[in-house]
Amino acid sequence: MFRTLLAHRYKRLREKIKLPWVVHSDGNIYEALEIFSEVGVNGVHPCENAAMDIRAAKKNYGGRLCILGNVDMNLLGAGAPDQVDAEVKGLIKDLAPAGGYIVTSGNSLASY
Repeated sequence: MFRTLLAHRYKRLREKIKLPWVVHSDGNIYEALEIFSEVGVNGVHPCENAAMDIRAAKKNYGGRLCILGNVDMNLLGAGAPDQVDAEVKGLIKDLAPAGGYIVTSGNSLASY
C-alpha cells in the first residue's frame, strides 16, 4: 500500500530536498526500508527496540540507509547508569563498524 500510494510522492519530494533526509516513523517499518532506500531517503529513525531488530536492519540496509536509534526509552529513564552504558556500548560495537549508524533513543515517549 505504501509503495502504491506514497512512494511516488516521496520521489518527488526527494527532488526538492538537497540535504540528507531522515524519515521518522514509529513501529515496525522493516518492510518499508527497501522502499525508503529506493526513493532516496538517507536514514530511518528511531528503529524502536520493541518493534524492530536493528541489527537485521543494519545488516540488510546499512549500505543504503543510515540506521538511527534503538536505545530503549524505559532504560534511559529508569535504568541504572551501568545498564544504559552497556546498552549503548553494545549498539555501537555491533552497528557502528563501516558507518551508517547513529546512536539515539529508540522512541520519543517512555511507557511510564
